[in-house]
Amino acid sequence: MTTLSSPSHRVHNLYWWIAWSALVLVLPLRLLNGSPTDLLRDLLYAALTGLCWLLERRYRRRGLLLHLLGLFVLFAGHTLSPGSLAQRLGEGYAAIMFSLVSAGPLFALCAFWGWRGALGGATLAAAGLLLIGTAGSRWGLILAAYPLVLGGTLGLYFHRLLHELEMLWHKLEQTALADSMTGLLNRRALSADYEGPALRAVQAGQPVLLSLWDVNGLKRVNDTEGHAAGDLYLLSFVQALREASPPGDRLYRTGGDEFAGLHFDLDSGHDLYARVRALFPQVSAGWVQLEGQPLADGLAQADQELYHRKAAFYRIKNLQVG
Repeated sequence: MTTLSSPSHRVHNLYWWIAWSALVLVLPLRLLNGSPTDLLRDLLYAALTGLCWLLERRYRRRGLLLHLLGLFVLFAGHTLSPGSLAQRLGEGYAAIMFSLVSAGPLFALCAFWGWRGALGGATLAAAGLLLIGTAGSRWGLILAAYPLVLGGTLGLYFHRLLHELEMLWHKLEQTALADSMTGLLNRRALSADYEGPALRAVQAGQPVLLSLWDVNGLKRVNDTEGHAAGDLYLLSFVQALREASPPGDRLYRTGGDEFAGLHFDLDSGHDLYARVRALFPQVSAGWVQLEGQPLADGLAQADQELYHRKAAFYRIKNLQVG
C-alpha cells in the first residue's frame, strides 16, 4: 500500500528536481560559451550536488543544508570571477547580481529552517556582499539588499505556511489511520506498517510477531446491555492489550471485535497472551512469527491459530456451564 507523502517531503523532492534541472540546463551552455575555470567550477558543483543528494537520502536535511551553503559559495565565485558579466558591469552591479541569485538559496533556508535559516543565510549573504563590495554607494547597498530582504521575507512566510500544512496533514493522516472509538490504528495503518517498519525489521534479523485478537461475548453484551455497554467492553480489552504490550508495539483495530498487533523483539505470543488474559479473560488470540511473507499469508496463519483457541475457549465454557 502506498501512502501520500507529507507536504515537507514533497517540497524537498521539488527542490532536488529544480537543482538537477538547473544543472542540466547550465552545463551545456557552459560548454558552448564559458571559460574553462567557470566550467570546472560548475562541474565540481555538479559533483557536490550528487553527493548532497545521496547524503540527503541517508540523513534528511543535512544534504539539503550543505547544498544551499554551496550555492552561496558558487554564486560568490561566479560574481568575483574575472571576466564575468558581473565584473564587466562594475562593482555596484556585481553586488546586485549576487543578491539577485542569492535570494533563491536564502528563500530556501528560511522556508526550511525559519528564523535559524534566515540568520545563517543573512550572514552568508552579508559576507558575500562585503567581498564583492557595493561601490561605496548607499543606493547600491539598498538595491543589493532589497532582493535578499524580499527572498528572506517570502521564505519565512512560506515556512509558516508549510508548518501549518504539515500540521493539517498529520491530523488528516491520524484521522485516516486511526480508529475513532478505541484510538488504535486501523487496518490501513497495519498494511502500511507491515510493508514498512515490520518488513525492515525482519530483513535486519529482528524478530517480529503478528498477533490477532478476537473479543469473546461482545454480541451477548450488546444484546443484553446495549451497544454503549458493548463499547465499554471493547475499551476494557483495549486497555488490557495496551498494558500487556511492550512499549513500541503497534496495535490495531481491524474489525468490530477484531484486533491485531505488530510486536517487535518478541519470539512467541504465549507470554503476551497470558498477560492479556490475566487482565481481560474473555479473549482469544493467534499469532505468527513474520518471515517476510505477504500480509495476507501472515493474517491467514494467525487467524488459523485464533480459530483453534476460540473453539477451545467455548468448549471449556460449555463444559463449565454443563
